[in-house]
Amino acid sequence: MKVFLVVPPSTGILSIPSSPHLGTAYLAGALRENRHNVKILDMRFGTAYSVLRSKLQKFKPDIVGITTTSMDHKKAYKAIRLMKQDGFRIMIGGPHASIDPEKIMEEVPADFAIKGEGEKVIIDLIDHIDTPQKVDGVTYRTKKGEIKKNKDAKPILDLDTIHFPAFDLFPLKRYMDKKIPLATSRGCPYQCTYCTIHFTMGYKFRVRTPKNVVDEIEHWYKKGYRYFSINDDCFSLNIKRAEEICDMIVARKLKLKFDLRNGIRINTITETLLRKMKRAGLTYVAFGVESADQVVLDKMKKGITAAQARTAILLADKVGVKKGAFFIIGMPGGTMKSFKKTLKFALSLPLDEVRFYNPIPFVGTELYTWVKENAKLLKPESYFMNKADYWDPEPIFETKDFNRKQRKEAFLMAEQHVMKYLMRKEFGRILGSLGWLAWRPRITRRIVFPIGKSIWSMVRRLRAS
Repeated sequence: MKVFLVVPPSTGILSIPSSPHLGTAYLAGALRENRHNVKILDMRFGTAYSVLRSKLQKFKPDIVGITTTSMDHKKAYKAIRLMKQDGFRIMIGGPHASIDPEKIMEEVPADFAIKGEGEKVIIDLIDHIDTPQKVDGVTYRTKKGEIKKNKDAKPILDLDTIHFPAFDLFPLKRYMDKKIPLATSRGCPYQCTYCTIHFTMGYKFRVRTPKNVVDEIEHWYKKGYRYFSINDDCFSLNIKRAEEICDMIVARKLKLKFDLRNGIRINTITETLLRKMKRAGLTYVAFGVESADQVVLDKMKKGITAAQARTAILLADKVGVKKGAFFIIGMPGGTMKSFKKTLKFALSLPLDEVRFYNPIPFVGTELYTWVKENAKLLKPESYFMNKADYWDPEPIFETKDFNRKQRKEAFLMAEQHVMKYLMRKEFGRILGSLGWLAWRPRITRRIVFPIGKSIWSMVRRLRAS
């Protein structure tokens, strides 16, 4: 069968995506392994919808698959409506479709919605395209227009059975970084109230064997790739396995570099693991700290302490690995006082990068329910589920203990440090400091920021080449 996979447009600080879409690449790999003819269009390069329609009319697929995130989902909806006008059969998947597939099907004229992991479900669906009621994990539209939801599909327990992602179907030379994204595990047993990962990957932690992971790395290494990014939510949950992956990279003499920008669990870090990761090529690791206030950490069910965060970051510094930390402003229990405590905590650590974000209460999360019951939304759901930006100083909600004015003030206060660290990290201490001084006055920021983005993009492309 001919299958056309679409990555819809998205909003981001960079003008082009940094790397190919991992989830879509996995689907393409599974489809190709099962002898289906697959093509991919990544619209994140600013691709016009007219280009999408033109490519579809030329390829004439039997079915089109499109991924969705809650952020920017209306762009995916627009693509679906256009494709339906041309008579294509459409399946929708990804994190947004996994939250409430029946609601998604009511909002947009897709024929099928896939919930959760899609590699096995998509093959089963294509094999039973006219009898979708037989396929677990699928919500479908009947010939009468009724929406029917099947039971959820079981999680894939043996991840080694999944074919490697088909990154070769993407225009690899066009991406910002010459970097291959990796997923060495799936699922997260933790209960963070703001997180959406369990909608697609569940709570059960599942892993690929070290050999399977390093085999994939070596496959791309032989093709000339030396930069990899591990996108796991819990790479170090099984410390022994993580160490074995590093040892195997070293044993195979693969001279590469990799990062963990998605974050790594603070309470699973050891000095031995960090040293092994550095020896294997680790260049950067991010830590999801979120707050230095234990009341806030406990309310978000983070499962860590600020003391553990400090220990992990100091260990990374001791080992000599560049590191960053993420923080969230104004989570439940948060106040201006707790924010200042967190900012002071962040600035006291030997970090190479800090990030402070306003929280986004994604539909389906515990945070979303809490905001609905205990806070005041400052923006309509239709806005913050499509146009909200982590770099936007305007908060999405406020509480009586931390109002809009205070939240914005906190963000702008933190932003000064975020940009200072970022510019020094990307351009060096001297040029970065000069760039930051030019960025600080709002009167020059509108000029400096676009120029800085262009230079940043150019520098990243040069580093990747």
